[in-house]
Amino acid sequence: MKIVTFISILLFFNICSFAQDKTKTSIGISAGFTKNRLKFTTDSYNYKYLLDQNFENSRKPTVGLNVEFNFSDDHYSWSTDHYSWSIFGEVNYHSFEYYSNYVDFNNHSHKVIIDVSYISFTPMLRYKIPCPVIRPYLSVGYGFGRSFNVRQVHIIDYYNARNPEDTRQESDPIFSDFRKVEDGPMMAVGLLYNDISLEFRYEQTTGISKLLAVNSYSHRFYFLFGYKFVKW
Repeated sequence: MKIVTFISILLFFNICSFAQDKTKTSIGISAGFTKNRLKFTTDSYNYKYLLDQNFENSRKPTVGLNVEFNFSDDHYSWSTDHYSWSIFGEVNYHSFEYYSNYVDFNNHSHKVIIDVSYISFTPMLRYKIPCPVIRPYLSVGYGFGRSFNVRQVHIIDYYNARNPEDTRQESDPIFSDFRKVEDGPMMAVGLLYNDISLEFRYEQTTGISKLLAVNSYSHRFYFLFGYKFVKW
């Protein structure tokens, strides 16, 4: 009911017309936060512990720089006169971080730490409904991310019940073959008001493991505020 009311208000104050945005090129910035969900599947005993950890809710800030090229208007016969098409490209920074603790059946304490930052490039195809006040838009594309500042470690504290002082610690990388470049499809919906935009973006990537024994993938949700500061 609330959704229907919101849509009714939006349509009442934003009756769509055939007006087009005549801007050919624009440069803007975006800022907000991401919510990352990291998933693993494996049949290997050595990595079973990953299946029991919580890699669901990592919220981190994100910032990006983007450029948009409009390439259609009313004069194109295939345009239907109702949409403005463009190529949208963005370079952004994002990250995720997980810390997990558990104790196994031998009373050994385990710490799992995954902390990764990315610089990503995302080319997208976008179309905007040419409304005079608030313009809804939809984007689809494919993202490529390069990791840096990677910390992925499995720390084990071996506890000796007979001699508690004889406790030792071992630390090893989780993955011997860490995926440095992730990629995956992306889609976004948003609202554009003059040079200001609000956007929700979803991306599914190949994750952080390159091992055949462990499949990984990430679900990433972006909540973004954008501003175009150069237009011509």
